[in-house]
Amino acid sequence: MHTDTDKSPADVQLTSDAREGRDSVRASLVRLDAMCARAGLDLEGVSAAIVERMRLLAVVTETVRDCERCADLAEQFFAHDDAVKPPEERWGAIERRTVVLASLFSDIGKTGPNHADVSGRRLIAEMFAVENVPDGGISVARFFQLYFATDAGDRASRFRALGLDPAMRMRDFWNLHSVWTLQILQGDGVPRRVVFAAAAHHLIENINPHELLAKDERTRGYFDADAPFDRTVKLVIVLDKYDAARRRGQRSHADAIAWLRQLVASHPRFAHDHELFGLIDSLAAMNPRL
Repeated sequence: MHTDTDKSPADVQLTSDAREGRDSVRASLVRLDAMCARAGLDLEGVSAAIVERMRLLAVVTETVRDCERCADLAEQFFAHDDAVKPPEERWGAIERRTVVLASLFSDIGKTGPNHADVSGRRLIAEMFAVENVPDGGISVARFFQLYFATDAGDRASRFRALGLDPAMRMRDFWNLHSVWTLQILQGDGVPRRVVFAAAAHHLIENINPHELLAKDERTRGYFDADAPFDRTVKLVIVLDKYDAARRRGQRSHADAIAWLRQLVASHPRFAHDHELFGLIDSLAAMNPRL
């Protein structure tokens, strides 16, 4: 009879690692549910497909932890503002809800287009799990050869089956996730304000899915009729870039703030956006817990 005592140390370690991985995913999804609940969104009212995509990201990538960290940063930001700002400048309930939920779901597009099947979603998630690729100019086909050498050809075929070209640059591939976020979240129980703010979180990098933000800075169809680009979207952008600078960029708080200010100052569209700089100033004054 085979018992646990027959297992090699390596087998025991693999079993332990798998259990820890499952526990980590479960804990991450519990935190996601709690954060959504605090923001006023019951995940049971959201499409099961959205929850399943978030589960996939939690299993395969660091994405859900990144999104949870941004949402936690938002809650810290609001608490700080409540302590130092007069009542008329504080954030309202709908604004807070929008920022927290948009931060949580902004990267759901890293599971691929809305029409992707289970295999396609996992393929895309595994591609996004590879971080710090030094050259965004390489093709997807070359990326597969470098990072998934044993089945590069199969992955290229699966990529092609999604209607995507393996000859595209990795930078262009990465940029698609904002478009896919918009596609996935629309009409599936996520508030419209949240859909826009989540899909627009890379506007500072000129990624504007389906021209969500018009040239006159208005966001027709996602906020109130003909509404302007407001501070909720700007805060989602600021928190996303700040967190990326801290975790992936390994910058200190001060260095991340300086980098963020320079990023905005050098942008032709946002260089004179005083509200955007004000949000960065408020973040700079905090001592955020990451």
